[in-house]
Amino acid sequence: MFTNRTKDVQVEVYFTNALIREFNRSKVANITKSHVAPVTVEGFIRKIKVERQSPSGSSELPGDTTLAASYRIIMNVDLRLRRNSDHKIIWSSQFSGEKVYLAPQLKSNVINTANPLYNNSVRQQVYSNIAKDMMNEAYNRMTEVL
Repeated sequence: MFTNRTKDVQVEVYFTNALIREFNRSKVANITKSHVAPVTVEGFIRKIKVERQSPSGSSELPGDTTLAASYRIIMNVDLRLRRNSDHKIIWSSQFSGEKVYLAPQLKSNVINTANPLYNNSVRQQVYSNIAKDMMNEAYNRMTEVL
């Protein structure tokens, strides 16, 4: 259902699953094979931007230090409904979502390492949460025309 136009791997799965969940929960429309469906939903993940936010008091750190206090993720998605009989786009909209999450927090004066899996794991969880929020909004807008 979604095409990922970013470098982040497998993000389209979060959006596809979130939108399918919205339709399955509401029973307004059925998800079926495209050759039998009257319309097809097409989604495009246009942009994912991750902004690193520096900790307060970072002036105490050496100039080449790249610690982050938090990350802000911004995602942009295009969604459209295409009628299968004549391939005409009958509805389209753009969606934006963002969330902030904390970076790994090190409480020691001697900084050696942090768990690199934490950042990846939390980032994937944030992608999933943004997708759920955005697809809830998308579903609500889309079903206004159904």
